[in-house]
Amino acid sequence: MENILGNLQSDIQKFAETISEIIQIDVEIMDKNFIRIGGTGNLKDKIGESMTRESHIYKKVLETGKEFVILNPKKEGHCNECPNIKNYKEKLEVSTPILLKSEVIGVIGLICFDSTQKEEFIKKKDKYLNFLRQISSLISSQVSLSLESSFTQNSILHVANSTTGTLVKDFIFYSDSMKDLFERVNKISKNPSTVLITGESGTGKEIIARTIHMNSQRVNQPFIAVNCGAIPEALLESEFFGYVKGSFTGADPRGKIGKFELANKGTLFLDEIGDMPIYMQIKLLRVLQERKIIKIGSNELIDIDVRIIAATNQNLEKLVENGEFRKDLYYRLNVVPIEVPALRNRPGDITIFAEHFAIKYANLFKKNFVGIAPNVLEAFKKYNWPGNVRELENTIEYMINLMGDNGVLSTTHLPNKFEALEEKSIFQEKTLKAMEIEMISTLIERYGVSTESKKHIAKVLGIGIATLYRKLELYNIKH
Repeated sequence: MENILGNLQSDIQKFAETISEIIQIDVEIMDKNFIRIGGTGNLKDKIGESMTRESHIYKKVLETGKEFVILNPKKEGHCNECPNIKNYKEKLEVSTPILLKSEVIGVIGLICFDSTQKEEFIKKKDKYLNFLRQISSLISSQVSLSLESSFTQNSILHVANSTTGTLVKDFIFYSDSMKDLFERVNKISKNPSTVLITGESGTGKEIIARTIHMNSQRVNQPFIAVNCGAIPEALLESEFFGYVKGSFTGADPRGKIGKFELANKGTLFLDEIGDMPIYMQIKLLRVLQERKIIKIGSNELIDIDVRIIAATNQNLEKLVENGEFRKDLYYRLNVVPIEVPALRNRPGDITIFAEHFAIKYANLFKKNFVGIAPNVLEAFKKYNWPGNVRELENTIEYMINLMGDNGVLSTTHLPNKFEALEEKSIFQEKTLKAMEIEMISTLIERYGVSTESKKHIAKVLGIGIATLYRKLELYNIKH
């Protein structure tokens, strides 16, 4: 962690420029090693330089973790020990600590040389200080994400050696449950055993299937994915096994190669296997047993060498009990079971996924992304994520579309579903008294204060008119 701010220098500089643009005062950001990581105005040319000789107040910030606001640097006691106090030109100094847990890892400094700027700052002092603290929290969050990302990249290094592109980028994790899952995936990838991946929609079952393939001996062979629920029943057999020319009316005169043949020597991923009709389950079972297929319109057996990875969001055991899925096929598929936990059960992954998708879509939309506000991450962790990682990705894409030039995702960019969550949370925390006051006040506002209106309100509330008057008096609700 020694050089963690230095490793994020470009992001730190963006934070410095954002602060300066809003407060209209030069900014510098220093790490705990007294190296200037970010700066604006004349300080920008000094990025990377040591500040040991000019950082008396910053030393106090690093030692105490306290914020310092010095309105008269030449006169205030904090600066009496500064070696260059006689040459001071600063009109104002503000030093805000950057904390990672309980450790001070850096300082945000405002350096003001202009009296007019100083007066403007004093007018909005509380607002600006709160803004600085928010930026400090954002930098802290960025550091945490960087550390998590570093851990994740180390965790998937052995997969990265055998693949490239979005595969490795999308298989990211931080939670213990996903670490265990990844270790299991790594162990079973080298062998040709059939795998059954279960989990809710949007948990990333296909990503795991692709990771198994890309980390296997079949990495240089095809990976063919088929959504069993998206193919019309009439076309299933021809999609899987293909057909020879002239097999049926409307057939391609050149014939067709089926998915099994396309995946030969590689991996066939059967997504939503629970949606496969019974008659096709029988044919699939035979292929798995004999490792041979027959094209429609042909009597010729074709040998195939395909690793099967199946996935479903349904409970196959229950489907077997109900006679909707063949028991023998279930046991043939369930050789190596892998269950992907829902996102709500691994909240530790939410932050790292959010950061990953934010960077992805900011790059795609050519936007400057600085960070995610801590209260947004808190809202993410409270949300249930019924659509899992896919829903989180869609949410981040939506927010990046709305993000402003400062590059920060804030609560103003959250979709409406999070407002409903907040309202629900607020409602649950209210006392009975507070709810009564709110309800009565709302009805008074809606129906008025006449005697007839109050009779109607009492009827709506299911209480007597005398009880309503007592509550109006008790709660001091103005008429």
